[in-house]
Amino acid sequence: MYGVFRVDKINNTHKMYGIEKHVERRNNTSNTNPQINRAQSSKNYDLHDKFDETFVRQVKKRLKEAGITKTRKDAVLLSELLFSASHEFFENMSSQEIRQYFQKCYDWVCKKYGKENVVSAMVHLDEHTPHMHIMLVPITKEGKLAHNTLFDGKKVMRELQTETHEKIFSEYGLERGQPKEETQKKHLTTYQWKKEQAEKMKDLSFDIKEMIMKKYQLQDEIDQLEKQKDNSEIIQTRKHLQEVTSRLNEMMKTLESDPELLKYYKIINREIKQAQNRNTDEREL
Repeated sequence: MYGVFRVDKINNTHKMYGIEKHVERRNNTSNTNPQINRAQSSKNYDLHDKFDETFVRQVKKRLKEAGITKTRKDAVLLSELLFSASHEFFENMSSQEIRQYFQKCYDWVCKKYGKENVVSAMVHLDEHTPHMHIMLVPITKEGKLAHNTLFDGKKVMRELQTETHEKIFSEYGLERGQPKEETQKKHLTTYQWKKEQAEKMKDLSFDIKEMIMKKYQLQDEIDQLEKQKDNSEIIQTRKHLQEVTSRLNEMMKTLESDPELLKYYKIINREIKQAQNRNTDEREL
């Protein structure tokens, strides 16, 4: 079983309003995420001090307090820190034990990045696996707004994965999480832990399409190489084809293991095809 710690960035107010609506479950009639059990949403809770203000207002207020009066147009205003663990880790835990686990994660973030920079720490219990979204204004100890300094880069994230394991996950017997650049399941893990954001499903659809196209391309290359009797290139290309096929099978296996996700994937895939057909028709006109 693994501990989970991932980071995403929000660089404009439009995205900020969208993530707030999702985290706070503001739109109770939305069906964009088939994994949300609305009957259980009342069990969600925020470990951070509650404010009546929106994320946007809280961020603006925090920037003003920190003396940050100007920001770049593409500046990351909020960092989203996701904490969770393998699903089986939570299966025999009481609600209090689950709360204690996320409280430990929250306390670590407050100590490392400053409680004054935390906007929200919402625990979601209405999806398949309990998880917590911590929304953080990425202000450094030097008083600069700098998400990249705090979270960007392989070295930084590798060190953070190690630190979260030492400070949090190891106490629960969880294994160290793997940075996405260290695993061959880059698209798979991104999908698994960010599927709650509906637009991410489109990314997976395109990833699968690209994998299928790459698979066909490699098969064609092998056919050409066999005609040329280039055995050295054939071996290397076949190895690449095997890797692509393996990753594609992993992504499809994940979808097929969950009927609701497979259903939603087919809907998104159909919408993508319709959009592509519309673009083709427009070009022909």
